[in-house]
Amino acid sequence: MKEFDYNIVADPGIFQQNRLEAHSDHRFYASKEEMKSDRSSFCYSLNGDWNFAFAPNWAAADRNFFRMEADCHAWKTIPVPAHIQMEGYGVPQYCNTQYPWDGKEELMPGQIPSIDNPVASYVKYFTLPQDWLSLSSERPAGDRKEGETLRENAASVENSALVKNPVYISFQGVESALALWCNGHYVGYSEDSFTPSEFDLTPYLLAGENKLAVAVFRFSAGSWYEDQDFFRFSGIFREVFLYTVPRLHLRDLKLTSSLADDFATGSLNVEMKLQGACPGAVAELVLMDQEREVCGELKVSECAGAGSDCARADRASGQSDDCAQADRASGQSDDCARAGRTSEQIDDCARTGREKEQSDDCAQAVDEKAGKAGIRRCGASLSLDEPRLWSAEDPYLYRLQIRLLDYDGQLLELIEEPVGFRRFELREGIMCLNGKRIVFKGVNRHEFSSVRGRAVSKEDIWNDLLIMKRNNINAVRTSHYPNQSVFYRYCDRLGLYVIDETNLETHGVWESIIIGANDLSAAIPGDRPEAYAMVMDRARSMYERDKNHASILIWSCGNESLGGSVFYEMSQHFRRWDPSRLVHYEGVTHDSRYPDTTDIYSTMYYSVDQIRQTLKETDKPYISCEYAHAMGNSCGAMHKYTDLTDTEPRYQGGFIWDFADQSITTKNRFGEDYEAYGGDFGDRPCDYSFSGNGIVYGGEGHGASPKMQEVKYNYRSIRLTFCDRQVTICNDNLFTDLSAYESVAVLKREGKLIAQMPLQLSLAPMSEKSIELPIPIPQEEGEYVEEISFRLREDRAWAKAGHEVAYGQGVYGAFDSSALLAKRAYAPKDSCVSGDGCEIKSGCELGNGEALPDKAVAKNQEENAAEKKRPQGRQRLVGDGKSKLRIVRGWMNTGVYGEDFSVLFSGRFGGIVSYCYRDKMLFRDISRPNFWRPMTENDLGNMQPFRSGQWKIASSFSSMMKEHGRAADYYRVEELEDSVRVTYTYHLATSLSRDCFLSYQVYSDGSVACHLEMEPTAEIGQLPEFGLLFTMDADYEKLRWYGRGPQETYADRPHGKLDLFSNRVADNMARYLRPSECGNKIDVRWAECMDTEGHGVLFAMADSPFHFSALPYSPDMIDCAQHAYELPRVDKTWIRISKAQMGVGGDDSWGALVHPEYCIDNSRKLEFNFIFRGI
Repeated sequence: MKEFDYNIVADPGIFQQNRLEAHSDHRFYASKEEMKSDRSSFCYSLNGDWNFAFAPNWAAADRNFFRMEADCHAWKTIPVPAHIQMEGYGVPQYCNTQYPWDGKEELMPGQIPSIDNPVASYVKYFTLPQDWLSLSSERPAGDRKEGETLRENAASVENSALVKNPVYISFQGVESALALWCNGHYVGYSEDSFTPSEFDLTPYLLAGENKLAVAVFRFSAGSWYEDQDFFRFSGIFREVFLYTVPRLHLRDLKLTSSLADDFATGSLNVEMKLQGACPGAVAELVLMDQEREVCGELKVSECAGAGSDCARADRASGQSDDCAQADRASGQSDDCARAGRTSEQIDDCARTGREKEQSDDCAQAVDEKAGKAGIRRCGASLSLDEPRLWSAEDPYLYRLQIRLLDYDGQLLELIEEPVGFRRFELREGIMCLNGKRIVFKGVNRHEFSSVRGRAVSKEDIWNDLLIMKRNNINAVRTSHYPNQSVFYRYCDRLGLYVIDETNLETHGVWESIIIGANDLSAAIPGDRPEAYAMVMDRARSMYERDKNHASILIWSCGNESLGGSVFYEMSQHFRRWDPSRLVHYEGVTHDSRYPDTTDIYSTMYYSVDQIRQTLKETDKPYISCEYAHAMGNSCGAMHKYTDLTDTEPRYQGGFIWDFADQSITTKNRFGEDYEAYGGDFGDRPCDYSFSGNGIVYGGEGHGASPKMQEVKYNYRSIRLTFCDRQVTICNDNLFTDLSAYESVAVLKREGKLIAQMPLQLSLAPMSEKSIELPIPIPQEEGEYVEEISFRLREDRAWAKAGHEVAYGQGVYGAFDSSALLAKRAYAPKDSCVSGDGCEIKSGCELGNGEALPDKAVAKNQEENAAEKKRPQGRQRLVGDGKSKLRIVRGWMNTGVYGEDFSVLFSGRFGGIVSYCYRDKMLFRDISRPNFWRPMTENDLGNMQPFRSGQWKIASSFSSMMKEHGRAADYYRVEELEDSVRVTYTYHLATSLSRDCFLSYQVYSDGSVACHLEMEPTAEIGQLPEFGLLFTMDADYEKLRWYGRGPQETYADRPHGKLDLFSNRVADNMARYLRPSECGNKIDVRWAECMDTEGHGVLFAMADSPFHFSALPYSPDMIDCAQHAYELPRVDKTWIRISKAQMGVGGDDSWGALVHPEYCIDNSRKLEFNFIFRGI
């Protein structure tokens, strides 16, 4: 091979040199013991510390580091796998659509930065395992001459006799391009960050110490095709290992399962590419079930020798794919037919529209050594009666064991691969799995760790997938590149449907076309002939590696790169390589010249109405490949999309954007850990907090955010509808009867457990039935919640028995605050709030107290016919006996006193300045009307502050006085028969003169009925919230409420359980990357905020449930913080109680508005009533 030429890094036409042909990701072992321990003697890991040097660009790099005379032992070290930016070399850079070099150097597609294009030089010294060496090359260490070095041996070693069998190196992922040398010899070059790059090292190896040298380039010509929405890194970020092979080696394996139309029988087609020669060798195939009972076996012997009739691999790679063995099942064209494709499309399974040889040559750059290695094809087919079918509900995997034996029966190689029998097809425009209409309850997922970037561990992957399964997610799109191989094995095992996506995105070029900087001809790959070979190589590399995974249902051509002939050709290749799967590409929505590129109509962020309209215009199945943009506090109105799958048969679900916040754990200037996002590293250009779109948080462990509560509910597969005394149960599972679950009915009265009973429910998949309420509702007054819960009956790979998968609730009766106020006359010290602030036991008693009159509950409708003149500096009594109140009218303040409490109203400052209960001053600041909530990412994206900004000012600066008027003119005290009412008039600090009115009516038990009223204000702007703001000392940190929970809920994200919950105030501060509105609770009947002794304030509904929030920070504090650590020290508890708060939205985060029905209608008069009292 010639020397490395740096110019190829910027040449789109050269994306590899001497890289081996892609192959399946099967694992192979020398013995059963190795297989059981998953430790193959054929494999030698190179993970760990490598010697390392960094240069800002190629001009500054050491271009001779690979030479034998360059001793790199003293270099610094870096771990592999890892990104160099995560190890302190350069900084991570987060970009969404813009290219990372934009505005720094003027570049056209294919050109690469010359100034800021870091080069990472890696060196690894290693010695081959002794048992890989041939006998002739083995030399005891004592035979080596004193002072003899590796360099002195380099030219004299006879490499062909050094090792018993070929030795290869596999880089599972390198970003974005690598050049490889071994012992001073240039080996090869490769691009494509997310599929393996493998090379043959055999000609270059030495006895003793060997030197590997790798140059990794941050940007290459291929970087123009890797413009995904993620942090931009570089380096060797996936595993690196050497491997050798036996005399006869299974180089590639293709497993294709097929099923009869009645699914009663199945067959497994096995295609093998065998490398090497071993006359008389045989391949034994054994198909086993999960109990390792043999289901079928056969022996293949005709392909072992040099005289085999099987096709050799020195044909063009695509051509060899069509050379199946003579007895190959004739079902491939049938598979195309089953997929619902036209006869023309079936023909395209065998040709791509170009001359066959020409297109195949472009599809994969075939390694020059492949033919010389003697790779041959063999095939066989195994039949199976009554196969147990694979699905997300029941991911049953058979095991195919392949034993390669020599002529003496000695084991050469052992392979065991999982096999899932399933059929995925189109039937009359509907995607079906095993004959049933499938609905994708999916999520997009980047490979990401806040500690390791994309160098994720197996444990990271497993944990992510467990979270998905536990929250009813059944599908994953590998946005926007092939994941690690182990990801697909885990999806096979756990049961997740996968859209496997080609590593291809050119969003920045598309964006330039949208803004008019370029025209459509600038699109890449578009129709560019020079892009064809590289694009097909990426598709082929993904397909060959991943083709045997049952979890993969759909191949995706890439993401957000417009359309064109190149994408169409890629899709045709996928169909020809694999007729058993469908092909997806959303980009044709924006460039419809080649609509048959995709088998599935796919869009991003369409509204439900847009989807309905589009369904009328296409006969293809439809998915939302991205929807419910989960940036910050989001996912509002998600249920509209999931409900649509019930009414539109061809709408078959979608994939939330996306799974995890992309944040990096780093230190702030105070030495504290925090979750950093774009721009925090000085990275420019960047897209700042747009990296935070997850339904799980960034940080280790990927804890579920409050949005996950809504996701789990909307993605449930068992739906319950309560109507009167009946429950309709819908089993949306495709294959699972309800008898597979444990079902339990629970009846509670206002959070207190009344009864529970197990149910014996059986209901076939995809059917529904109605039953009577399992537990009768008592006649006693009160509000009752009957809940039916479905839980795992047995342990599964992803959750223990008892894990809840679905529930439904019916609400009966009415809540009455008077009984609650009577019970909460005082708070016992053994308060029901749990010590850890996480949960409360069902039926926990609220405390006892003497019953008091229900006077505080009635709406404030009393009006005095004649207002009494206010005496100054005098005391008066209102009521008599136990109901007696003492009123003290001062010049500036009015005090109301009763047994164990007092309230002081200010005429100067306009509100309650003191509320004391049992010698505790409970409110810290003056309570005021509140119209503002902290802005969410969606609010900022749709310019909500522009439309609603006056309400922020109104919340902070509204006054009782206009200019220099008298406060007393807007402050009125009324002495009623059994209470005292104080009313304030506030002039809103808005461009249009508007008033609001707030009255407090004090009763003898210390309860205060609040009434807030505001005239129509639509001209001022959209109203974010309508309620009151209270503050308490931070000691009041325990929260308990009867309403929706346990996570935050909003008008458009309402699906929490109605129950009694508790936590700490700090727990309600969601860990969104950028602090924003959080912690709201809807449908609250009552809530209380207490200290450790159980003292505090109870807030209760008067006429209807309310919204409630208790946080350690004010709306202004939250609005001002870009990160959580910028929030001030906690000094208060900020309580917002409101008639309503607008929803959070989430159709997208850059313009979509909150749906009108989840907004506050301030075109009419607004009124809000509630009660508070000390406890």
